[in-house]
Amino acid sequence: MNNSVYVFGSLRQGYTQYPNDYAHDIFENSYSKSRAKTQIVVHRDGNIMYYTYLYKLDTFSQYIGFSVLLNDVMFIQFEKLFLIFENAIADMVARGEILQFNDNGDIIAAVNILNDKCQEVERVAIAIKNEVTVLDDIVAKLPPVSYEIVKNDYESFSVTDNNDIIVRASCKYSYVCIYKEKDYETLSFSSYRNNIKRLNKDKTDLLNKYEDLLKRYNTLKIKKKQYLKVIFLCLIIVVSFICLFFMKGILNITSSNLKLANNKITQKEIDLKSLNKENANLKSSLRSEKYYRFRAEKELMELRDSIRGEYDSDSITADEEVPIEITKIDVANVTEKGSIETNYGENIFSDFTMYIQPRITYSSNVLDDNTKITLNIRFFAPSGLVRNQASPSGFTSSESFYVRRGIHTHSFQSWGGSSKGFWPSGNYTIEFWYKDLFLLSKTFKIL
Repeated sequence: MNNSVYVFGSLRQGYTQYPNDYAHDIFENSYSKSRAKTQIVVHRDGNIMYYTYLYKLDTFSQYIGFSVLLNDVMFIQFEKLFLIFENAIADMVARGEILQFNDNGDIIAAVNILNDKCQEVERVAIAIKNEVTVLDDIVAKLPPVSYEIVKNDYESFSVTDNNDIIVRASCKYSYVCIYKEKDYETLSFSSYRNNIKRLNKDKTDLLNKYEDLLKRYNTLKIKKKQYLKVIFLCLIIVVSFICLFFMKGILNITSSNLKLANNKITQKEIDLKSLNKENANLKSSLRSEKYYRFRAEKELMELRDSIRGEYDSDSITADEEVPIEITKIDVANVTEKGSIETNYGENIFSDFTMYIQPRITYSSNVLDDNTKITLNIRFFAPSGLVRNQASPSGFTSSESFYVRRGIHTHSFQSWGGSSKGFWPSGNYTIEFWYKDLFLLSKTFKIL
């Protein structure tokens, strides 16, 4: 027997069908006329008969359907047709690709749309087609169309109603709905569903028992904690009396120790005053040592000048005040444009050396912030005094700048080259001079 089969349905993300053609209006119209969980809606369109089976799922108004199309023939009995469709539903649930059971034993969609499982849909359609093909014993010639009934007229029956009346109505009316209110599931299908419901009920009962036992356990645990608290409190009281007995003796000892500590503090205060006095004396000695150092360095400078005979600087008179005191010298490794490569105070490595730039921290008591002074600088590398054609006699460089009152810093011009690795490893010294007066020096090492 020649026939065509459609598989369609509205699942999680809406309606789809296989194959997809004009027939979707007929199937959706058939669904709108359905009232029961399962039914076959028969639709006659001229010489074509649509036998559409609708199975409503258990969630969110979703459904699955099959439709068999016959040309010039009709079914005269519906029990076998129901059985074919019911077996198809059971098979789809057992395979679990399109339909499945949830924990409550309800049938729900396993996919969003039928197109997600095209091969499975095609398999179901072929299986139904093969089953229907052998139903020649319940097929008869389709009688001519009756024009007494208006198109889209509708009639409904129960599957238990008289079969002949249903068959005649299916030929006569545009839509006939045959409901099946019960026994629409196979025995194994119903058994499986009942087992799931039973297991879910057992699971629910076990969870309830567990929650009840958990509540009882928590209650006992709270009572146990309360008992422990009472015992612990009693122990605390006993221990407290014992501690109070010993605390009195300890308090007396502590009082004696406190008096002894106060005496020691008094003695420490006396010692501190003595140390402060010694510190003041040391500071006075340090100032004297600085003065003697200044005189020694000045004599050393005069000796160097007399030996080298390389320069002739202005002499500083005894009455002239030095306008600056250098307290610290730092050096940095910088690029040709003055960007910091190795910051002030950090270790300088030979492989990265370019220009060595000194920076002084000074204090000054000048009255005018526009006071300009000139400092002479000597930069000694491992090979000796660094000089070039612009160097003043006996020095590496000479630089003038404005001195401000207070404590400030000033960076000087740098010496070196633009390529990294300019300066070799070794000890270096920088000296700052005001006229013929040595101010301060710094020795540092390039690693």
